[in-house]
Amino acid sequence: MSEDNQLNKTEELYEELPFMEAFPFDEYDIALEVEGTDFSEIGVSEILLNTLGSFGTNEKINFFYREGKFKIMVAFNLDHLFELAENSKNVVQLTPIKKYLDEALQANEINSKLEALIKSKRFINKLESDPLFDPPFEAILFDMLLIHDVTLSTTQILGVMQLNYDNIIGIGLAEKEIEVLNYFLNFRLHYVRIMLGIVIATKIY
Repeated sequence: MSEDNQLNKTEELYEELPFMEAFPFDEYDIALEVEGTDFSEIGVSEILLNTLGSFGTNEKINFFYREGKFKIMVAFNLDHLFELAENSKNVVQLTPIKKYLDEALQANEINSKLEALIKSKRFINKLESDPLFDPPFEAILFDMLLIHDVTLSTTQILGVMQLNYDNIIGIGLAEKEIEVLNYFLNFRLHYVRIMLGIVIATKIY
């Protein structure tokens, strides 16, 4: 994408969502989704393109971040972002949420990431946005397992979805399995962190 096109897309984003000018986390590349865009051409991992890519209506804001050698996309329906902005008034304390999310993303331990995700449920509940409570995380997990040629037991998959540490490690984990689980749990942490960034942006703006 040329510099001029990127600038135009940024201007379009701010026209649709003016408060996004105050989005506080610069490690994410943010773009309006253009109908017919082939994300594989800009180096986005195959992960998520057929899952979150079809989540909601055709108008989406896409957030891109790096995970090792992969460029991963988190897509939010435009209407859901307006809803998040409207309900951001329900959230008062922001710094503690950012702190435990950042620490979990830096951590290597699965349990640390699970604990942060469990804590984040209170924050998400305050936003009162039903479509955001249950995105297709299980499909994303299966995509990641498939791409990395990793298999987990049914009990472990259930443990991952329920954030149950004992079920995940019950039969042990190989190094590659731990790596993929960290990718997946980091995706969920980024999902919450982007929501937090939107809340912060609406308060700053």
